[in-house]
Amino acid sequence: MARPNFEQAKQSGGMRQPPAAVQARFAGIAKQFQAAYAAGDYQSGAKFAEEALRITPDNMVILSDYGSCLVRNKAYDQAYKVYMGIHNAPASKRKLASATWLDGLVEVCGWLGKTEEMREYGLRSLRASDAKYGANPSVPIPDHATPAFNPSNPAENVIAYSLFGSNPRYCEPAVMNAEMTRDVFKGWTCRVYLDATVPDHVQRRLKEAGAEVVFMDSDSGVHPLMWRFLVVDDSSVKRFLLRDADALLSEREYAAVQEWVESPYYFHVIRHYFTHTELILAGLLGRVRRCLS
Repeated sequence: MARPNFEQAKQSGGMRQPPAAVQARFAGIAKQFQAAYAAGDYQSGAKFAEEALRITPDNMVILSDYGSCLVRNKAYDQAYKVYMGIHNAPASKRKLASATWLDGLVEVCGWLGKTEEMREYGLRSLRASDAKYGANPSVPIPDHATPAFNPSNPAENVIAYSLFGSNPRYCEPAVMNAEMTRDVFKGWTCRVYLDATVPDHVQRRLKEAGAEVVFMDSDSGVHPLMWRFLVVDDSSVKRFLLRDADALLSEREYAAVQEWVESPYYFHVIRHYFTHTELILAGLLGRVRRCLS
Protein backbone atom coordinates (compact mmCIF):
# COMPACT_ATOMS: atom_id res chain seq x y z
CA MET A 1 0.00 0.00 0.00
CA ALA A 2 1.12 3.55 -0.64
CA ARG A 3 2.42 5.75 2.16
CA PRO A 4 -0.54 7.37 3.94
CA ASN A 5 -1.24 11.03 3.32
CA PHE A 6 -2.28 12.06 6.81
CA GLU A 7 -1.86 15.76 6.10
CA GLN A 8 -4.81 15.78 3.70
CA ALA A 9 -7.14 15.18 6.61
CA LYS A 10 -8.42 18.74 6.79
CA GLN A 11 -9.61 18.46 3.19
CA SER A 12 -11.37 15.12 3.68
CA GLY A 13 -14.66 16.56 4.87
CA GLY A 14 -14.58 15.25 8.41
CA MET A 15 -12.94 18.16 10.19
CA ARG A 16 -14.74 21.36 11.07
CA GLN A 17 -12.66 24.51 11.06
CA PRO A 18 -11.42 24.49 14.68
CA PRO A 19 -9.98 27.30 16.73
CA ALA A 20 -6.38 28.17 16.06
CA ALA A 21 -5.16 26.26 19.11
CA VAL A 22 -6.88 23.08 17.96
CA GLN A 23 -5.54 23.53 14.44
CA ALA A 24 -2.04 23.86 15.83
CA ARG A 25 -2.52 20.75 17.92
CA PHE A 26 -3.80 18.84 14.91
CA ALA A 27 -0.83 19.95 12.81
CA GLY A 28 1.52 18.74 15.55
CA ILE A 29 -0.18 15.34 15.64
CA ALA A 30 0.06 15.08 11.86
CA LYS A 31 3.79 15.81 11.99
CA GLN A 32 4.33 13.20 14.71
CA PHE A 33 2.32 10.66 12.75
CA GLN A 34 4.36 11.18 9.60
CA ALA A 35 7.61 10.81 11.52
CA ALA A 36 6.43 7.65 13.26
CA TYR A 37 5.16 6.11 10.02
CA ALA A 38 8.37 6.91 8.16
CA ALA A 39 10.37 5.29 10.97
CA GLY A 40 8.21 2.17 10.89
CA ASP A 41 6.83 2.86 14.36
CA TYR A 42 3.26 1.88 13.54
CA GLN A 43 2.25 1.46 17.17
CA SER A 44 2.93 5.13 17.82
CA GLY A 45 1.37 5.98 14.46
CA ALA A 46 -1.86 4.29 15.51
CA LYS A 47 -1.92 6.25 18.76
CA PHE A 48 -1.42 9.54 16.91
CA ALA A 49 -4.23 8.60 14.52
CA GLU A 50 -6.51 7.85 17.46
CA GLU A 51 -5.67 11.25 18.95
CA ALA A 52 -6.46 12.96 15.65
CA LEU A 53 -9.75 11.10 15.36
CA ARG A 54 -10.79 12.54 18.70
CA ILE A 55 -10.45 15.96 17.08
CA THR A 56 -12.10 15.02 13.78
CA PRO A 57 -14.20 11.85 14.22
CA ASP A 58 -15.00 9.70 11.19
CA ASN A 59 -12.43 11.50 9.06
CA MET A 60 -11.94 9.23 6.06
CA VAL A 61 -8.27 10.02 5.44
CA ILE A 62 -7.27 9.54 9.06
CA LEU A 63 -9.28 6.33 9.27
CA SER A 64 -7.38 5.06 6.23
CA ASP A 65 -4.06 5.88 7.88
CA TYR A 66 -5.22 4.35 11.15
CA GLY A 67 -6.16 1.13 9.41
CA SER A 68 -2.77 1.02 7.70
CA CYS A 69 -0.99 1.22 11.05
CA LEU A 70 -3.24 -1.42 12.58
CA VAL A 71 -2.45 -3.82 9.74
CA ARG A 72 1.25 -3.37 10.28
CA ASN A 73 0.75 -3.93 14.01
CA LYS A 74 -1.09 -7.17 13.11
CA ALA A 75 -4.21 -5.89 14.84
CA TYR A 76 -6.25 -7.40 12.04
CA ASP A 77 -9.65 -7.59 13.74
CA GLN A 78 -9.47 -3.94 14.69
CA ALA A 79 -8.20 -2.96 11.24
CA TYR A 80 -11.07 -4.87 9.65
CA LYS A 81 -13.60 -2.85 11.68
CA VAL A 82 -11.91 0.41 10.66
CA TYR A 83 -11.84 -0.46 6.97
CA MET A 84 -15.42 -1.71 7.03
CA GLY A 85 -16.39 1.60 8.59
CA ILE A 86 -15.00 3.27 5.47
CA HIS A 87 -16.64 0.66 3.25
CA ASN A 88 -20.07 1.21 4.80
CA ALA A 89 -19.87 5.01 4.76
CA PRO A 90 -22.00 6.92 2.23
CA ALA A 91 -20.35 7.04 -1.19
CA SER A 92 -19.97 10.82 -1.00
CA LYS A 93 -17.91 10.40 2.14
CA ARG A 94 -16.11 7.18 1.22
CA LYS A 95 -14.58 8.77 -1.86
CA LEU A 96 -12.60 11.09 0.43
CA ALA A 97 -10.64 8.18 1.92
CA SER A 98 -7.06 7.46 0.90
CA ALA A 99 -6.77 5.73 -2.45
CA THR A 100 -5.38 2.55 -0.86
CA TRP A 101 -8.05 1.87 1.77
CA LEU A 102 -9.64 -0.90 -0.30
CA ASP A 103 -6.26 -2.59 -0.78
CA GLY A 104 -5.87 -2.47 2.99
CA LEU A 105 -9.24 -4.16 3.42
CA VAL A 106 -8.22 -6.90 0.97
CA GLU A 107 -5.03 -7.54 2.92
CA VAL A 108 -6.84 -7.70 6.25
CA CYS A 109 -9.38 -10.16 4.85
CA GLY A 110 -6.48 -12.29 3.65
CA TRP A 111 -4.88 -12.37 7.09
CA LEU A 112 -8.21 -13.15 8.74
CA GLY A 113 -9.04 -15.95 6.33
CA LYS A 114 -12.10 -14.15 4.97
CA THR A 115 -11.51 -15.65 1.53
CA GLU A 116 -14.74 -14.72 -0.19
CA GLU A 117 -14.56 -11.12 0.99
CA MET A 118 -10.91 -10.97 -0.01
CA ARG A 119 -11.80 -12.05 -3.54
CA GLU A 120 -14.73 -9.64 -3.77
CA TYR A 121 -12.79 -6.60 -2.57
CA GLY A 122 -9.64 -7.56 -4.46
CA LEU A 123 -11.55 -7.79 -7.72
CA ARG A 124 -13.22 -4.48 -6.97
CA SER A 125 -9.83 -2.86 -6.40
CA LEU A 126 -8.44 -4.24 -9.66
CA ARG A 127 -11.50 -3.14 -11.63
CA ALA A 128 -11.29 0.36 -10.17
CA SER A 129 -7.61 0.63 -11.13
CA ASP A 130 -8.36 -0.73 -14.60
CA ALA A 131 -11.08 1.87 -15.10
CA LYS A 132 -8.78 4.64 -13.86
CA TYR A 133 -5.71 3.80 -15.90
CA GLY A 134 -7.54 2.30 -18.84
CA ALA A 135 -8.84 5.75 -19.65
CA ASN A 136 -5.30 6.91 -20.48
CA PRO A 137 -4.04 7.01 -24.09
CA SER A 138 -3.04 3.54 -25.28
CA VAL A 139 -0.57 2.11 -27.78
CA PRO A 140 -2.11 -0.32 -30.26
CA ILE A 141 -0.79 -3.87 -30.12
CA PRO A 142 0.41 -5.22 -33.49
CA ASP A 143 -2.05 -7.50 -35.21
CA HIS A 144 0.60 -9.97 -36.33
CA ALA A 145 0.98 -13.25 -34.48
CA THR A 146 3.22 -13.48 -31.46
CA PRO A 147 6.56 -15.16 -32.21
CA ALA A 148 6.67 -18.79 -31.21
CA PHE A 149 8.53 -19.65 -28.04
CA ASN A 150 11.80 -21.36 -28.94
CA PRO A 151 13.03 -23.53 -26.06
CA SER A 152 16.01 -24.73 -28.09
CA ASN A 153 17.59 -21.27 -27.78
CA PRO A 154 17.37 -20.28 -24.09
CA ALA A 155 19.46 -17.15 -24.74
CA GLU A 156 16.44 -15.48 -26.35
CA ASN A 157 14.17 -16.26 -23.37
CA VAL A 158 15.39 -14.47 -20.27
CA ILE A 159 14.30 -14.27 -16.64
CA ALA A 160 15.87 -10.98 -15.49
CA TYR A 161 16.88 -10.00 -11.96
CA SER A 162 18.59 -7.11 -10.20
CA LEU A 163 20.99 -7.96 -7.39
CA PHE A 164 23.08 -5.66 -5.25
CA GLY A 165 24.52 -5.78 -1.76
CA SER A 166 25.41 -8.77 0.42
CA ASN A 167 22.12 -9.39 2.22
CA PRO A 168 21.47 -13.16 2.23
CA ARG A 169 17.75 -12.45 1.97
CA TYR A 170 18.35 -11.58 -1.69
CA CYS A 171 21.64 -13.30 -2.53
CA GLU A 172 20.66 -16.82 -1.49
CA PRO A 173 17.25 -16.86 -3.26
CA ALA A 174 18.97 -15.44 -6.35
CA VAL A 175 21.26 -18.50 -6.44
CA MET A 176 18.30 -20.79 -5.84
CA ASN A 177 16.40 -19.13 -8.69
CA ALA A 178 19.34 -19.71 -11.01
CA GLU A 179 19.26 -23.38 -10.05
CA MET A 180 15.49 -23.50 -10.48
CA THR A 181 15.74 -21.98 -13.93
CA ARG A 182 18.31 -24.58 -14.92
CA ASP A 183 16.35 -27.52 -13.52
CA VAL A 184 12.70 -26.56 -14.13
CA PHE A 185 12.35 -23.59 -16.49
CA LYS A 186 13.55 -25.41 -19.57
CA GLY A 187 14.25 -23.10 -22.48
CA TRP A 188 14.91 -20.08 -20.24
CA THR A 189 18.08 -18.29 -19.15
CA CYS A 190 18.47 -16.72 -15.72
CA ARG A 191 20.13 -13.32 -16.16
CA VAL A 192 21.32 -11.39 -13.12
CA TYR A 193 22.33 -7.74 -13.34
CA LEU A 194 24.68 -7.09 -10.42
CA ASP A 195 27.57 -4.96 -9.22
CA ALA A 196 30.69 -5.41 -7.12
CA THR A 197 28.73 -5.16 -3.86
CA VAL A 198 27.53 -8.74 -4.41
CA PRO A 199 29.93 -11.16 -2.66
CA ASP A 200 32.33 -13.11 -4.87
CA HIS A 201 31.01 -16.46 -3.63
CA VAL A 202 27.48 -15.48 -4.70
CA GLN A 203 28.68 -14.44 -8.13
CA ARG A 204 30.56 -17.72 -8.48
CA ARG A 205 27.57 -19.83 -7.45
CA LEU A 206 25.29 -17.95 -9.83
CA LYS A 207 27.60 -18.79 -12.72
CA GLU A 208 27.94 -22.40 -11.60
CA ALA A 209 24.15 -22.67 -11.64
CA GLY A 210 24.11 -21.49 -15.24
CA ALA A 211 23.09 -17.87 -14.73
CA GLU A 212 24.22 -15.17 -17.12
CA VAL A 213 25.84 -12.47 -15.00
CA VAL A 214 25.84 -8.89 -16.29
CA PHE A 215 28.11 -6.55 -14.36
CA MET A 216 26.79 -3.07 -13.75
CA ASP A 217 28.48 0.17 -12.82
CA SER A 218 26.98 1.41 -9.57
CA ASP A 219 27.49 4.96 -10.88
CA SER A 220 25.61 4.32 -14.13
CA GLY A 221 22.76 6.62 -13.14
CA VAL A 222 20.28 3.73 -13.30
CA HIS A 223 18.82 2.73 -9.96
CA PRO A 224 19.82 -0.87 -9.13
CA LEU A 225 16.18 -1.93 -8.85
CA MET A 226 15.76 -0.92 -12.49
CA TRP A 227 18.73 -2.87 -13.89
CA ARG A 228 16.54 -5.84 -14.75
CA PHE A 229 14.50 -3.62 -17.08
CA LEU A 230 17.55 -3.26 -19.33
CA VAL A 231 16.55 -6.58 -20.84
CA VAL A 232 13.88 -4.62 -22.72
CA ASP A 233 16.58 -3.01 -24.87
CA ASP A 234 18.40 -6.26 -25.64
CA SER A 235 17.56 -7.03 -29.28
CA SER A 236 18.75 -10.63 -28.88
CA VAL A 237 15.98 -11.34 -26.37
CA LYS A 238 12.58 -12.25 -27.78
CA ARG A 239 10.69 -13.00 -24.58
CA PHE A 240 11.44 -12.06 -20.99
CA LEU A 241 10.20 -12.30 -17.43
CA LEU A 242 10.98 -9.71 -14.75
CA ARG A 243 11.32 -11.12 -11.25
CA ASP A 244 12.38 -10.14 -7.72
CA ALA A 245 15.55 -11.78 -6.47
CA ASP A 246 13.96 -12.82 -3.17
CA ALA A 247 10.87 -14.40 -4.77
CA LEU A 248 11.52 -18.09 -5.37
CA LEU A 249 10.50 -19.64 -8.65
CA SER A 250 8.29 -22.71 -8.48
CA GLU A 251 6.80 -25.47 -10.59
CA ARG A 252 3.43 -23.76 -10.13
CA GLU A 253 4.82 -20.58 -11.63
CA TYR A 254 6.41 -22.53 -14.47
CA ALA A 255 3.01 -24.00 -15.34
CA ALA A 256 1.52 -20.48 -15.46
CA VAL A 257 4.36 -19.22 -17.66
CA GLN A 258 4.07 -22.26 -19.92
CA GLU A 259 0.39 -21.51 -20.41
CA TRP A 260 1.37 -18.01 -21.50
CA VAL A 261 4.07 -19.04 -24.00
CA GLU A 262 1.56 -21.37 -25.63
CA SER A 263 -0.99 -18.54 -25.91
CA PRO A 264 -1.29 -15.70 -28.49
CA TYR A 265 -0.75 -13.02 -25.83
CA TYR A 266 2.10 -10.51 -25.73
CA PHE A 267 1.98 -9.81 -22.01
CA HIS A 268 1.86 -12.01 -18.92
CA VAL A 269 0.91 -10.70 -15.47
CA ILE A 270 0.39 -12.95 -12.49
CA ARG A 271 -0.68 -12.41 -8.88
CA HIS A 272 -0.37 -15.10 -6.26
CA TYR A 273 -0.92 -13.40 -2.92
CA PHE A 274 -3.67 -11.39 -1.32
CA THR A 275 -1.51 -8.27 -1.18
CA HIS A 276 -1.19 -8.26 -4.98
CA THR A 277 -3.91 -5.76 -5.80
CA GLU A 278 -1.87 -3.66 -8.24
CA LEU A 279 -2.68 -4.07 -11.93
CA ILE A 280 0.93 -4.92 -12.77
CA LEU A 281 3.66 -5.92 -10.34
CA ALA A 282 7.18 -5.18 -11.53
CA GLY A 283 8.42 -8.55 -10.27
CA LEU A 284 5.66 -10.66 -11.85
CA LEU A 285 5.62 -9.36 -15.40
CA GLY A 286 6.35 -11.08 -18.70
CA ARG A 287 6.47 -9.68 -22.22
CA VAL A 288 7.22 -10.48 -25.82
CA ARG A 289 9.83 -7.91 -26.75
CA ARG A 290 8.78 -7.01 -30.30
CA CYS A 291 5.23 -5.99 -29.40
CA LEU A 292 6.28 -2.41 -28.55
CA SER A 293 9.53 -2.05 -30.49
